[in-house]
Amino acid sequence: MSQANSMRKRHRFNTRMTRIVLLISFLFFFGRFVYSSIGAWQHHQD
Repeated sequence: MSQANSMRKRHRFNTRMTRIVLLISFLFFFGRFVYSSIGAWQHHQD
């Protein structure tokens, strides 16, 4: 019984960590996309 409880706790921790990692990677790729689009727009303006 206690083993299932610890597994549930570990699962909740893993899902939280996965959510944080996904959020960080999403922000990283979104930032790269915005940076590249701004750079291309500035290059196009010239």
